[in-house]
Parts: sequence; structure tokens; C-alpha cells
Amino acid sequence: MTIVSTTKNCYAKATAVFEAAAAYGLDCRGIDEPEADIAAGIREWSSRYAVVSVYPYVGEIYEAIPRGGVLARFGVGYDSIDLDKATAAGIIVTNTPGVLSHAVAEFTIYLLLSIANGEVFHGSSGQSFEWQPMLRPSELRAKTLVVAGCGAIGNRVARTAALGLRMNVVGVEVCDFDEEALKTQYGYSRIVKDFDEVAGSADYVTLHVPSTSSTRHFINAARLQAMKPGAWLINTARGPVVDEVALYDALADKTIAGAALDVYAAEPYMPAADGKDLRTLPNIIMTPHVASATPETCAAMAERALQNVRLAVTESYEQMDIVNPAVLDEIGQG
Repeated sequence: MTIVSTTKNCYAKATAVFEAAAAYGLDCRGIDEPEADIAAGIREWSSRYAVVSVYPYVGEIYEAIPRGGVLARFGVGYDSIDLDKATAAGIIVTNTPGVLSHAVAEFTIYLLLSIANGEVFHGSSGQSFEWQPMLRPSELRAKTLVVAGCGAIGNRVARTAALGLRMNVVGVEVCDFDEEALKTQYGYSRIVKDFDEVAGSADYVTLHVPSTSSTRHFINAARLQAMKPGAWLINTARGPVVDEVALYDALADKTIAGAALDVYAAEPYMPAADGKDLRTLPNIIMTPHVASATPETCAAMAERALQNVRLAVTESYEQMDIVNPAVLDEIGQG
């Protein structure tokens, strides 16, 4: 049996998949989340493979996993991994691209609808039900949605909003793109490379950009100031792409109408500065990084992560979802 150290957070989300892995030779063992505990478990079990979540891994884990081992991310991002340290240590890093696009896009649309409906539920269960009809805040039809990041998730959001909700959807994408193809497939009215060009026209802005050094604080004080007072910001991408201090100030001052966040610079959420606790504001929706946390998507992420481990065991590197391919040279497999 090949031992796979698996964080309990991941294991709990797809227990059946991790248990079933024994049928093809993988012994998936749950382990506590702190990096020191993960490293200790890897050493104790002489494991070469670990399935890890979204929390930052900054040191010990790269010393614990032997060269040629795998850090398999349970998710599409890899910003929680220090790729330079992993590569230098000869550790392969993989992720699970494509499997969570639908769930995150669906959750983004849920947040969009929640905003438009004021999060007001006109009915409830049992004796507490009260008939209190009220005016809904707005319709989404004909409103402008700016989608920052026209990748798999952003494009799904765009298509639903444009074709399903009849919104005017504008894309922002810095990479080269075929504008006509994206318009035809996903319903964009236009696509630009500069967010600042369209910030002032947005009723809603939804973020779907990766967390990199170039996107850190993509939404900052200047860009919040450029948005309309009635605009809402939605972030289901990564926390660091938003300057949370600037966002707090913009929400408190009513520079923008509100925000809906599922991701944060620090998770679990902690205020970015004293006196700037987003949870104290009335014009914000906050959810605990659950956009991709559906049974279907978690099972798919677990299967993909374990597939990457199995491919590593058989040295089928060309089929793996490797995010640091330079490591193959480091471990002599290039």
C-alpha cells in the first residue's frame, strides 16, 4: 500500500473517495491541518505523497516530503504552495483544474441573485411565517456585469448572466483572446484588457482572476473609487486580489453599495487591520470559502488529486496536472 497523507479538511469533504482508493493501492490517512502536524505525519508514515487544501504551506512540509514526492492540491489554485521551495526540494505540485468551474460559477450567480433580492426571504418554516410583502431591490435584466477574468469560471458566469438573466456582460482579460469567439459562446457584449476602462459602467463586478504577484490588490482604493456608488463587488476567486482595508473604507463610506465575498486574505477570516472588520458592516455578504464545496465537486477534486498521485507512483508524469514542471529536471525525470 502507498500511504497518502491527507488533510482532514480534504478527507471529510470526500470520505467515500479517499476510502475507496484502497482498492487501487492507496492508503489515504487523515491528518490535522497545521503544517507542522502534516510534516510530522509524513515523516512518521514515511509517506511520499500528500493531499493538501488551500491553507498556506511555507516551510516544514518541503523538508518532510522526499524528492520525487507529490503535493497534490485539492482544488484548482496553487497559491498556497511555495513553488520555488517545492521545485528546489524536488517535490511535484499538482492541482485539479476544470473540476470545480461549474460549482464556483453557480455560487457566483447565487450571490448575484442574493444581492439583487436583498437577501430577503418572503417565507419561512413553521409558526414564524409572516406575510410581509416588500419591494425587491432590483432586477438584473439589462444591468451591467463586469467579469474580471475570462477563464473557465468567468465564462460560465458570463453565459448564465447574459443568456439566462439577460444582463449586459463585459469581460476583462489581460491574456490574448478571440473576442468574437467569446462573444458568440458566452454572450459578452465586449471584452477589454483594462479594468479601469469599464469600472465606472458596472452595476456588478465579479472577480475570477488567479492570485499572483501581479493580481495582488487588483481591487484597490483607486478602482473602488472609480466604480459607481450603486455598484456591488463579488469575489469568489482568491482573497489577496482585493485590498480588504480599502474595501472596508469603501463600504463604510458608501463609495460602493456593497460586496459579497467567499474568499479572504486570511482564512479563516481575520480583519486586515484594527478597526477594519468587514463583519461589522451592514452592506456585505460573507460566506466561508464554500463556492466549490459541493459533494459532486469535492468528489471530483479528490478523484483528480488521487489520480495525480497514482500517475506519480507509476512515473506517468506526462499525464499529471503538474504546476511546477521544472521539478522534473530537479528530480532527473525531464
